[in-house]
Parts: sequence; structure tokens; C-alpha cells
Amino acid sequence: MKDEEIHPSSFIPHRYKSWRLRGRILDGSGAPEFPGVITIHGDAIESVTTQQDDHGDVDLDLPSDLVITPGFIDIHSHGDHFLLVDPSAASKLMQGVTTDVIGNCGYSAAPLSPAMRERRTRGLSRYGLVPRWSSFEDYLRRVEDAQPAVNVAALAGHGTLRTFAGIPEDRAASQSERLRLAREAARALKAGAFGITTGLVYAPGKFADQAELSEMLRPVSERNALYAAHLRDEGDLVVEALQEALDLVRTARVRFQYSHIKTWGRANWKKRPRLLQLLRAARAEGLDIATDLYPYTSAATELLAGLGLSGERDPEVIRKRVAEMAAKDSSWSKRIRFLTAREGELSGRRLSHWKKPAEFLVGILEKDPHISAAFTEMSEANVVAFMKEPYSAIGSDASNRNVTGPFANEKPHPRAFGTFPRFLARYVRDKHILSLPEAVRKVTLLPASRLGLTDRGLIRSGRKADIVVFHPGRIEDRSDFRNPQVFPTGMEHVWVNGRPSVRHGELTADRSGRVLRAG
Repeated sequence: MKDEEIHPSSFIPHRYKSWRLRGRILDGSGAPEFPGVITIHGDAIESVTTQQDDHGDVDLDLPSDLVITPGFIDIHSHGDHFLLVDPSAASKLMQGVTTDVIGNCGYSAAPLSPAMRERRTRGLSRYGLVPRWSSFEDYLRRVEDAQPAVNVAALAGHGTLRTFAGIPEDRAASQSERLRLAREAARALKAGAFGITTGLVYAPGKFADQAELSEMLRPVSERNALYAAHLRDEGDLVVEALQEALDLVRTARVRFQYSHIKTWGRANWKKRPRLLQLLRAARAEGLDIATDLYPYTSAATELLAGLGLSGERDPEVIRKRVAEMAAKDSSWSKRIRFLTAREGELSGRRLSHWKKPAEFLVGILEKDPHISAAFTEMSEANVVAFMKEPYSAIGSDASNRNVTGPFANEKPHPRAFGTFPRFLARYVRDKHILSLPEAVRKVTLLPASRLGLTDRGLIRSGRKADIVVFHPGRIEDRSDFRNPQVFPTGMEHVWVNGRPSVRHGELTADRSGRVLRAG
């Protein structure tokens, strides 16, 4: 696919009509449902009335086994480039997601220097995407030109800003470099970024010290924007990593989003009470803190990062780390599954499939250092405990995908297709971990409030008409590691800015998403 072909013309242009829906309404606030009628006019909700007060004609008189909610907001996503490759955002819409929050874990699509653009072009070559933008504003305009099917709220990544500012990738920034980094962060925020993110487990973020991060977050504090962090460690040193983050939040005086909270590795599952103790105490102290998580016990990241070796290229160092893992745990290779790889036959297979997994792993990393993998390292009990915290939202940690087109033959983590249906089915309907009103709040108003989106996340008169209709009794994720590219069931209708994007469980050709800008 050539770069010029990224914006296909086979979608329906924006045409608006009025809609009236009658049914069970969960408004996103966490309050109990009520029977009512919603009137949509143009891109907004014109009115919300109780059913006993409104006996007029409706376009959709929904059966009692369906509920109407605000559109879901994926607070932690990675579709920075994939929304340009495939703006249909099919995997998001079919889960009820109407707003995608990108730029997480310290990595964003912009800004780009010529050297960065060259590297990104090589990495994206198999999708035919050439990143021709430079500034953050250039990138946002490029996304607008692509006319995505979902709304897009972009965060700016510290690692990307750092490289653009010319800071070497193997040490902390100097005083003058810190000032350059802060200026680039301020430019991204002025262009419309909702905040700044870090991924301190990854290169180059892992070389940043507190002085560098504090200076970068100065414009974030000034604008009351969001700071979202993938901690420096999520395993053996997860408590220390959270303490580091909280110290930074106190110093920089920023609003903090703890990304995909977890305790990685069986030996660290017992640290969950300490993490929650620290978070609750910090919130009681007055710090503005929330978390997010995905409803799975398997994580996914670059294989090297999952091994604790982000950016490492020395085969001997890799070989030593793999030997340590094998000596420590005889079943280690059963918990690693290859995802996206240059050698397609690896995708979806466990490392234990090979007779000499340690040797095989070292060899694969020499050929393909950017191979990604899933790691089954989390505790179901901890997932549930983190989920129950009132300040925990749900985020997929996944890019948009599709069952056709350039992504059709890939093997992503099942969360790309199943995060929100799995949350509603497994943890709400089947396990009764949360009430349905509270679960809906965690995917609507809660993430909207973290971003400062005052026109979305609630069903209220005057709010934008991002609306979902689903079947609580039938919603189900159908994705697994063997067959991840499968749409869920139970999502009946989705409106994005007043336009129907899913009708009767089928995608329409409409693309009415918008690039949202902070401020």
C-alpha cells in the first residue's frame, strides 16, 4: 500500500440526522439505570427524558435486554501509527470504544526529526506508511486528514520528545538538555496533547533521572495536564518504582495516571497490598492519582523489555539473562508466547515449543531484536483487586486492529479485540466483581475526567453523541492467542459524534471520529 492510499474514499462522509432512542439508560455516572428517551441532533445529545415523560415516536425502541451507555474511552492505547494505516478502527468500534487515547508509555508518533523519520519509515515499511510529519501539530493534522472512525486524544511520549531534543539515548540529560526537553513538551501540549507519558522501563526513558523528569513535567503542571507513567519496574522493584513515581508527582505537582497497574512475576504477587497502601495514602494526602489496567493475566511488550533488557544488543548479556531465568524457574519458557515477528511462523507459539528454548531465544533476538511477545506473569486475584479500586479505569494497551487489510494475518494480544467485552462479561456479569453501573463509569466518565473531556463520558443534554448500545447478557470476547483476530459479540449499536458506526452488530462505513485537542 502506498502512502497516498492510506485515506480510502469508500467511507460514508459525515451526514447528520436526528435520532431518538428509547431504552434502559446507564448514564456513565455510576448511578442506577433508568428508562428514558435520548434525542440526538447533529453531533450532540439534544435531550434526555424519562420514559414516563416522553411518549413520542422514536427511531429505535430498544428491547429490555439492551442498555444504552456513553461511548467507551480507551484510556491506554497505542494506535499512534495504526490509525493512519487503517482509520476504520474496527477492533475498537466493535468493543464500543469511541475515543482512543494514544501516545502512551513514553512513545508517540511525533515530533520527528529527519533521522527519527528515517528509522520510523523502516519500521513501518510493511504497512506502507511513510511518516511525513515533523511537529506534534503536523501529526494531529495528518490524523485529521485520515478521518478516523473514532475520536483520538493524543499524549506526547517522553522518549520521543527526548530523542527529538537531541539527548543521547544512553545517559541522563544535562541541564541545557533538560531545558530543551521541557520546551518540546510545552510545544506538544500547546498543539493539543492531553499530557506527557513516560516508559522508564524502555530505552531511552530508562536513562532519565528525577531532575530530567521534573523539568519536563513543569509545563504539564502549568497546564494542569496529565502525567501517565509506565513505571521503571513492574516486577521485583515495583514498590520502589511506584515510590519513585509518587515522589516525582509530589515534586512536579502533576496529575498522575499509573498505567496498566500490575505485579509482574509470581514472586511479586504478594506486593499488591503495599502498592494499594501507597496509592490510597497518596490520594488521602491530596495527590490527584488514578490507575488503569487491562483484564488479562498476560502482558505484551517487546521481548527484550519483557526480559528486563530493553535496548540491549550484546548477545552475551542476553544469553546470561536467559540462563538466569532458566535456572530460576524450570517452567519459564511456557509463559512466553511470540506475537508479532518477522518470521511469521513464530507468531502465536509458546517458546516451550522448541526443545532448546534458551538457545532458540538468543538466536531469534539476534535476528529480530524488536520481536514482541506475551508474558503470562500476573495473578488473577491481583487483577481483580486492582480493578475494584474506585479510581481504576480500563485500558486495552493495544493498537486498533482489523480482520481484513494489512493487519489481517498478524497475531496480536487478544486484548486488541477483547478488552472491553471481557471486562463486562467475565468480571461484571459472570463474576459479579463490579456492578454494571460502576463498570460503565470505569470506561466512560472516569477516563473522560482524567483527560479533562467535559463534553464526553456522560449521557447528558449538550454532550457529544458518543453512544453505545450493548447486550449485557450476551456480550462476550471471543479472542484468544490462537485466534486473536475475532470480533466480540453483543455490541449492537455505536454512534460516534451522532453518526452510526455500528448498526445491529455490523460495522457501517462511517468515519466520524475527530482529533480532540486539550485546552
